[in-house]
Amino acid sequence: MGKSALKRKRQRPDAAAPPPRSPQPLTKKQRKQLKRQAADDDEVDTALDDDELRELSRLGFDDALAAGRAFEQMASFSGAIAAFQAAVTARPTDLRALGHLADAYAASAQHDAALETYTRALAAAPDADADASLWFRRGLAHLALAQHAGADASFRKALALSAAAMDAGDDGAAAATSTEANEEHMKAYSVTLAALANCYGEQGDVDSAVVLYRDAAAAFPANADLHYNLATMLMAKGDAPKQVLASLARAIACSPETPAFYEDAIAFAEAAGGAELLAKAAEWKRQLGELVAANAQATAAEASESDGDAEDDASGASDTSDTSDNDDADDNDDEKADD
Repeated sequence: MGKSALKRKRQRPDAAAPPPRSPQPLTKKQRKQLKRQAADDDEVDTALDDDELRELSRLGFDDALAAGRAFEQMASFSGAIAAFQAAVTARPTDLRALGHLADAYAASAQHDAALETYTRALAAAPDADADASLWFRRGLAHLALAQHAGADASFRKALALSAAAMDAGDDGAAAATSTEANEEHMKAYSVTLAALANCYGEQGDVDSAVVLYRDAAAAFPANADLHYNLATMLMAKGDAPKQVLASLARAIACSPETPAFYEDAIAFAEAAGGAELLAKAAEWKRQLGELVAANAQATAAEASESDGDAEDDASGASDTSDTSDNDDADDNDDEKADD
């Protein structure tokens, strides 16, 4: 990339546009210059001038993608958009370039362009339609434009793909790999659920959010967060205190080591009142106290073990020093004997 793009040199009004040339790879020096410019743009995402845009437009695919990522990491989205556009020009159906370009549009609040590019990305490659992340991000673009029907459809597609991926993991890979992959898919599933619930919330449709989390909790009954989120949706609805407590109780049963679940359950039960709920709150207080005490004991044990290791290290160093001193003394004795 030339110095004009990196130093933001102003183009003279009478300067003629240079003739087109074939894409040239970036040198190491130019890559460093690009990163420095992106760092300069970090505070304020200023628009690129014509010289800079021309420089970026001439990059080949690999360099354009690398340049776009450099701008993206520094939150300089005008530069990222220009670079990713060059990458898409070089390879119009490349899923990486389209996805990055759409993300850059979304990050710079160009939601119409983001939605169009996500849609284009989903149609670009045979396997793109099975990318839950793309569907989720497309849903966010719909939501940013208050297109709730489109957001609903995209989020539900993402949910279905994440759920299917978890089922496939259970049937296929080795246990450790499958568990790790399923955890990632569950994170994606949970985030998408929250986005869809937010979509319903924007429409004032709490009932649909409750149904959404109730179905999810039924599909994944061992997931504490789903039960907890169902409880929060029921709280927002403002009725059925026993259902709220039941969901909180399931969350605690699934994850008894999470203090926040006890705290919220206790607060809700005490606020709701009634002998039955107050008795349940007292039981949870006892369990929470035991959990806090156990955590404190475990922390103290770890600290003690750490102190013991430090003392052992110090003792070992002292022993080594003593041995070294003895060896030196023995060497001196040997030298005197030789004399």
